[in-house]
Amino acid sequence: MNKGIVILCMKNAHYACAAFNLANSIKYHSPDIHITLLSDGIHNKAFSAIHFSQFDSIKEISEKTVTEAKLSINKYSDYDCTLYVDADTICTKPLEPLFESLKGNSFKSNFIENYTQWTSEEIFKSFFGVEFGQTINSSWIYFESAKVFNSALEYYKKGFKLADISPKWGTQLPDEMFLNAALTKNKVDAKIDFDVMFFDEKKEEFNFTVLCNKYYFITFYGNRNNTRLGLQEWYDRELQKISNSKGFQHRFKIHDILANKLVMQK
Repeated sequence: MNKGIVILCMKNAHYACAAFNLANSIKYHSPDIHITLLSDGIHNKAFSAIHFSQFDSIKEISEKTVTEAKLSINKYSDYDCTLYVDADTICTKPLEPLFESLKGNSFKSNFIENYTQWTSEEIFKSFFGVEFGQTINSSWIYFESAKVFNSALEYYKKGFKLADISPKWGTQLPDEMFLNAALTKNKVDAKIDFDVMFFDEKKEEFNFTVLCNKYYFITFYGNRNNTRLGLQEWYDRELQKISNSKGFQHRFKIHDILANKLVMQK
């Protein structure tokens, strides 16, 4: 079964910069893994020739919102086994063992206990016709089946009211709410029993060697206040090392990405 990574960038060129950095780190650790970039064309404003080199394919998408695009990534994947990863992330070690561990599952993601469903239980049940169920953070998604995405996209196209979202998420509807409902509808268990991605919750001191051994990815979600300065500095050191090994400079710095990307969370 063929496997590959899908990365999405839309609306803001800094997401394209982050997507390149992620692809660069993936190719450093797993040079044979295929990477597809999904873009609304914004990458053309950020990339020079060298930046195209880390992607095996680039597909321009037709969806107009980030939410709809993320719920449609399955239709753009050419892989039997697909791993979607948010652009504002760095890969820390080879991914072949991760694919091997996830193989055979229709849908897996970052399961979080008591994570918000983005609206009240009453509104959720009324709109989706299902109970509150599993909650995920969709910074990474592994899938071999389209059924969860298809159900989530059907829900999205019914027109959930932005005013019913709480906490507010800017001008977009959160894709996770639709995926949560689709997981319940399809009776799919998204949970896994090992760690994939590190989210800096600022609760304890971190050791970079330990992090890189334990997690496949470190994410820099939100803005520059979500992750500690030391982790941001480490990100740039790693990307500089990776880029130097390939004969080019690390151009897209994390400070600029986090300061200027479109952050929907309010």
